[in-house]
Amino acid sequence: MARPDRAVRIVATLVCLTYSAALYWSGITIEPDLRRSLAYLPGLAVLLVLAWDVQVWRWPGVHRLTSRPRLDGLWSATIQPTAESHIPAGGNRGPIPAYLAVSQTYWRFSARLITKESQSSTRAHFWFPSSAHDIEWVSFIYDNSPRQAYQHRSARHLGTCTLRPGSRNPGSLSAAYFTDRYTQGDIELTLLGRDGSVAAFREAAEKEAELRDKSEKRQERYARLRAKLPFI
Repeated sequence: MARPDRAVRIVATLVCLTYSAALYWSGITIEPDLRRSLAYLPGLAVLLVLAWDVQVWRWPGVHRLTSRPRLDGLWSATIQPTAESHIPAGGNRGPIPAYLAVSQTYWRFSARLITKESQSSTRAHFWFPSSAHDIEWVSFIYDNSPRQAYQHRSARHLGTCTLRPGSRNPGSLSAAYFTDRYTQGDIELTLLGRDGSVAAFREAAEKEAELRDKSEKRQERYARLRAKLPFI
């Protein structure tokens, strides 16, 4: 499935090229200064689309005008399969510690769920309005690839997952999943930081420990400052 960000950029480029060609073949006589200004419009339009997709939509004042939540970053996750899930003998019935690494622009979304036994990568996704909030939820199809040591009881499989944020900048959220192995369950997630560039479970665990240590030190410094300045 083509990614929406690629389609938008292609459309913006085609529109700009069409505009330039129509302006050229129209035979309209344009003053030199105006001609120079009009020549910049196609490139400016492309730059605006790219800027919006990559960064502008995140800006606090602008973000409040959209319903798209910001989910990029590294999340600590706990997976809990239901009792009805068809988990083979020796399989993990939960709770299962995991990490969710999300890469996101306005039109692009990619998530990797990492456990000690496997990793899942996004194959397709779509945003849709939630029934309870003015915040969009996102559903994605993923491909799960277990490590070789566990493939005798956990084959490669496909699944779907829906992330259900309740705000534009959630610090925690819930999710539900279902797989073609007839397993399903819930996931509880807590945001650790905006850098989701991890490749393995151990790396994610080390980054979590580092982030929590930094957070504790900040809290300690703030507590000492409040003790010295009670009016804060």
